[in-house]
Amino acid sequence: MPLPPEGLPAAELVKLTADDLKGVFPIPVKDLDGLSHEQVEELRLTLASIINSGAVTDQSRNISLRPPSVFPPQPTRSRPPTAIQYAEWCRNDAYEAYDSLIQMGGRPTQPINPNPRVWDPARTSEDNHVRDHWTSEARRCYDELEAWEKFRRFQTTNRQKGFPAYHQAVSEYRQTNGIGGSVQLHLQPEEQTKLDEWKEYQFYERFKLDIRKKAVDEILRLPASQQKQNGDLFVANRAVEKSHAQLDWIQGQFPLIASELLIRNEQPSRIDRQKLQKDQQSMIDRAKHLAISSRAQSIAPGEANEYLN
Repeated sequence: MPLPPEGLPAAELVKLTADDLKGVFPIPVKDLDGLSHEQVEELRLTLASIINSGAVTDQSRNISLRPPSVFPPQPTRSRPPTAIQYAEWCRNDAYEAYDSLIQMGGRPTQPINPNPRVWDPARTSEDNHVRDHWTSEARRCYDELEAWEKFRRFQTTNRQKGFPAYHQAVSEYRQTNGIGGSVQLHLQPEEQTKLDEWKEYQFYERFKLDIRKKAVDEILRLPASQQKQNGDLFVANRAVEKSHAQLDWIQGQFPLIASELLIRNEQPSRIDRQKLQKDQQSMIDRAKHLAISSRAQSIAPGEANEYLN
């Protein structure tokens, strides 16, 4: 079924059948720009369910949604997309996830790399090389967006369960672990300063680290003969290492965030410039100390706790 060039509203698209959507890539959505990220993802899953006859798989991410003004010529449904077509979809999805993360208040760990690494003709074709590059970039951007969305849900859940108790728990954690500076959370997260939000994000990542450490401990308590059968110790340890790396990166963002607030003069009136400068200098001093510390050894418990500030 050829769809009109001007596209169809999302509400109309979800009424179509798999036959109606056969051969339509990307699917033109008339009101795509007016949808939130959550609505776009819900629409993507719905259309994937239709196309796959209800069997929604990870391939749902391959359902490309674009405003009708920019969608390219459509290949036939009977022929799989070329490597370059797939690379273009992944490229668009990477930038979409990257932009969504920033709009939601998150920080990408690195910019999108528009240039694939050096191509080795002995390993693969050039088209596949480009496809693999953009597949990797899209996956990284989506993973970072998903991680920030989970943090947002964590914020909402803990505020609904009892915000005063949650705020007190975060503050007491900082005091117990000797973390300098205060944190001022708000019932409405959007009212927090960016620095306080980042401190809460680190608390969330430390919470994940604790869970992953417990998983390792549970495996180690098993008899050696059962450790492989009941849990992969290597995978569990890698998860802990991943948490440490993420916390290390988060710690390094504090001086950058403080500098951005000072340069742009965007800090709320409740935070005076002198306090912000003092917090920034404390973070810079801490970052220098961590840089001097050996990275060859695993992070000691005290060091891990410091990553929460």
